Amino acid sequence: MPHFEFTREEIHERYVTIGVLASQFVDALATRTGIDNFIWLNERKLFLALQSALQDVARYKAYHQERPLEQKSDAIKRSAFMIKWLMRFKPVELGSKSDDRIEDSNIDTLILANAMFALTTAEANLSADAGAEFEYTPEKKYDLAYDLVYRDIGADGWMAILQLTMEGVKGLTTPGGTSVSIRLL
Repeated sequence: MPHFEFTREEIHERYVTIGVLASQFVDALATRTGIDNFIWLNERKLFLALQSALQDVARYKAYHQERPLEQKSDAIKRSAFMIKWLMRFKPVELGSKSDDRIEDSNIDTLILANAMFALTTAEANLSADAGAEFEYTPEKKYDLAYDLVYRDIGADGWMAILQLTMEGVKGLTTPGGTSVSIRLL
């Protein structure tokens, strides 16, 4: 069985991409909530989450693909592994970087912010793979965030959920691959 590993360049490229998405997410969340000096991105945790997800992808490729060096992993697996590791490392942080007062802590808000970010990364991954931009409705996104926070769903469970999402998205794209905007209910 051939050994597969992501190169430093591939990891860096993916980190830059997810870093931009993470910064946009944090900025939008800060603007929407009005507490911009209280929400920040822990870049070390983001890198560790990405690195861990890519190690899971590499293991998946090594053990489940016939030609792991040539075959790409699909967006469903990448998204499920990113969800798993973003929820473990929680790179979106709440509180002042310099004065982390305990009375400012709110674990529910922290976990929900990271769940919403994990789902945002899944939307981006799945959109790119499907060739159509889509987003969950706010209600559906909160339902899925609830599942991330309070239900014990592993990476395999998220693969099944995301597979159903992709089947719905691909069924709604126009013939000829024209990109459409889709809001999933």
